[in-house]
Amino acid sequence: PAPDTTPPELKVEIPKAVAGNNLGVSGTAEIGATVRAYVNGAQLQSTTATGGSFTLTAIPLASNVESIVKIEAVDAAGNSASVESKVFADTSKPTLQLAPLPEFTADKKITLSGTISEASSYEVFMDNQSVAKGEGTTLKADLSLEEGKNTILIVITDTAGWVTEEEVSVISDTKAPTVEFDFAKGKEYYQG
Repeated sequence: PAPDTTPPELKVEIPKAVAGNNLGVSGTAEIGATVRAYVNGAQLQSTTATGGSFTLTAIPLASNVESIVKIEAVDAAGNSASVESKVFADTSKPTLQLAPLPEFTADKKITLSGTISEASSYEVFMDNQSVAKGEGTTLKADLSLEEGKNTILIVITDTAGWVTEEEVSVISDTKAPTVEFDFAKGKEYYQG
């Protein structure tokens, strides 16, 4: 037979960012192919594609830097195929610095604003209902308040998948106080 010169088929998705400093990937390759993981040129793991699929777990990455990850499949004839991508190992959750909010307000609306430590997506919930969404490093949302206590939940998710939640409460009091009483009759009286 003619020699095998066809590179093995390799299907694998390498994420752009991971939460923590360990990468796990899985995919498909030619049955019996040797699959190797390289980080910045150094081979760190190897496995065999049994049944046409493979999994590589806990591939170590340097913390908070971008590494070049290459997954290579080599078949029995020595043909190879590879997939390469840059991966950022994010070891910290995003933080939110909110502008001060009043504990009590006489308004029916309030503006929520803050700064996020890294590019992230955010969603603001009030009474388990989503009221605002956005992306970036700044958070700004105009919220309508109900009379009484309003609980605001802010959920921030960065590109690596880290999630930070922050909850604040604002009491809206838009109604003037009312007093009701009956005048006493006879010799009793109210003063003040």
